[in-house]
Amino acid sequence: MQHYRLSQAQIEFFSAHNEIGERVGPVDEALLARYNTPDERRRIIRAVRLSHEFELMFYDTVLSAPSTFSHRTSYT
Repeated sequence: MQHYRLSQAQIEFFSAHNEIGERVGPVDEALLARYNTPDERRRIIRAVRLSHEFELMFYDTVLSAPSTFSHRTSYT
């Protein structure tokens, strides 16, 4: 927590996402069971890997954001 300068609320946010991740595994397995030709499996595996990579990029971005960032910032 101190290493990443995260608050208790932020820790809870990421902990909740870890629990969600435990439920994703069975979905991945169901996809692989449904799509079982070599080409279908290759495409499903690639889609799942890309999805996980984008999720990691998202969290890396959140963790590297300056601590002065305000949720009230307007993007318009």
